[in-house]
Amino acid sequence: DFDRKFFSVDYAPKLYREHEEVIDLLLRALIHQWRLNIDYAGLAGEGKTHRFDPYTLIVHKGGLYLIGLSDVYKKIIYLAVERIRKVAPLVDADHATRRFTYPRGYRPEKHLDGAFGIIDGPETKVELLLLGDTEALLRSRAIHPTQRFHRRPDGNTVLTMTVKGTAELRNWILSHGP
Repeated sequence: DFDRKFFSVDYAPKLYREHEEVIDLLLRALIHQWRLNIDYAGLAGEGKTHRFDPYTLIVHKGGLYLIGLSDVYKKIIYLAVERIRKVAPLVDADHATRRFTYPRGYRPEKHLDGAFGIIDGPETKVELLLLGDTEALLRSRAIHPTQRFHRRPDGNTVLTMTVKGTAELRNWILSHGP
C-alpha cells in the first residue's frame, strides 16, 4: 500500500514518452562513461552538435537535465533532455566506443553552487519585499542557501539572498503574484 501512503504531487512535470530511447542511451553513457555525439536544439530551435562527456543527470522542477563537458563551449554545461534531437556514442576507427575519464574533482553541487536553480549567471544581491502571507509561506522553505529574512520597523519583511543568475529567480518571483 506504499503507493497510497506516500505520494508526490509534481508541478507541471515534463513528459518524456517520446524520449525513451534517448534517455536509455544517456543512462548507459553515464554508467559506462561513453563520449557522446549530441545534436541539440536550443530554445529557439537553432542546432548545435556537441561532442559531450556526460557527468550527471539531474532532475529539476520536473525536468531532466544532462550536465557534462561540451567541446563546443569548452566548459561544463547542462542540456535539457527533451531538446536532444539525436544522440550516439562516439566510436573510433575500429568501431570501439570512445570513453572519457570522469574528473576526480567534479561535483554537481559545485557546478550549481549559488545558482537559483540550474541556470547560472553573474552574482547578484537580491532584496525582496514580502507582502501578505508570502513570508509565512517562504520562511519554512529552503529557497536558497544565502537566504535571510529581515523584519523592518514597519512590520514588513525583506528576504535577501545572493544568487548567481536571475533568469529563474525572475520567473519564481512572478509566480507569487503581481
